Amino acid sequence: MGFCLHFLLAILILKWNWGAERLLNVSNLVVWFLDHTNNGTAFVFGFIAAPPNICGMAPVFLFSALQVLIYFGAIVAVLYYWGVMQVKIHRYLS
Repeated sequence: MGFCLHFLLAILILKWNWGAERLLNVSNLVVWFLDHTNNGTAFVFGFIAAPPNICGMAPVFLFSALQVLIYFGAIVAVLYYWGVMQVKIHRYLS
């Protein structure tokens, strides 16, 4: 069943512009959602999260990429507390 769903999704995206546009809209929505993480991390940690490009200094992994996991986990925890996750999972499994 999973293979068939993947196959139909691939056909929808690759054959029709409508499917590719919907996938682009969903990806833009995910990027917008995760941009809140970058803004919050830069606000809280400041220079550590987004250092200037001096001598090739890269952002510290702990204060940049790991914050996405913490943010997403917090959002899922709030949705679970409100009961949204239980409803979605029940509908998916039924």
